[in-house]
Amino acid sequence: MISPASSFGPNAWLVDEMYEQYLLDAGSVSEAWREFFADYRKGVAPTVTPAPKPEAPTISPEAAPIPAAPVNGSLVPAAPAPQASPAMTAPPNKAAEPIRGVGARIVTNMEASLGV
Repeated sequence: MISPASSFGPNAWLVDEMYEQYLLDAGSVSEAWREFFADYRKGVAPTVTPAPKPEAPTISPEAAPIPAAPVNGSLVPAAPAPQASPAMTAPPNKAAEPIRGVGARIVTNMEASLGV
């Protein structure tokens, strides 16, 4: 048999004290405690009913996991097809301009780093 002290831990004394208050005046404890003490027996561990299991989430086809594709005999997840983001596409009415100034220097440094 499980003792109340082990089920309530170091607060078992507080539960017992509140139960004594409940026996003297049920209105002296909150409604949640009144419901708890309605079937509580001092010295007997409370029974815990497990919470119902939540339903499995549904996955939309867009969020479905990517199937694995065999690569060199091992299974590796297949990469999704790249999609152009709005930031990557050039505005339709704007002509391309050469990069100048600091941006040009950054491009030069990045291209040089590819050979390192």
